[in-house]
Amino acid sequence: MMGLLLTFVAAYVQQAKIGLNPQYFNHNALYHLIQAVALGMFFLSARQLTKAAPAQSYLPRPRQSRIIVVRGPRCRWVTGAP
Repeated sequence: MMGLLLTFVAAYVQQAKIGLNPQYFNHNALYHLIQAVALGMFFLSARQLTKAAPAQSYLPRPRQSRIIVVRGPRCRWVTGAP
């Protein structure tokens, strides 16, 4: 959340042309510094989210096929791969 807020602050700093030193540290340099910190926060939060949540597969489970086994007068269902 702080990374997103810092991104908006960086955009405001650049659009308002707020700088610390007009020659060496102008509004573009300050914008990039704030944006780099914000992207670092995004990275850290994404890394924490991937460590906290167990890996889940969003692929569908393979269906078990049913095979009819005919032996004599009886039929029965067998579950398993063909």
